[in-house]
Amino acid sequence: DWAMNLPMKVSTTTSNFMIGVTAATGSAIYWSFGLIQPVLAGFTALGVLAGSMTASKILPRITNRSIRYIFTAILAFLGIEMVLRGLGVIR
Repeated sequence: DWAMNLPMKVSTTTSNFMIGVTAATGSAIYWSFGLIQPVLAGFTALGVLAGSMTASKILPRITNRSIRYIFTAILAFLGIEMVLRGLGVIR
């Protein structure tokens, strides 16, 4: 957000959109090989829909600073988890 002088809400929603585009591309490849379980994909889609609808109601009420802290905490957690999985500390 600071590098391009954009509000945090714009940065995080753009980031999430790009993650979705990347995931859709990967999903298409897995789908073509028949590696997607339709029931699991359906429940995942319902969860994503519920989360996005909830976030669209909450986001206008949250300050940019709060979003920055939440987003930073989530990314830090995921980064630490990836490192620990890469080192074989956790499965």
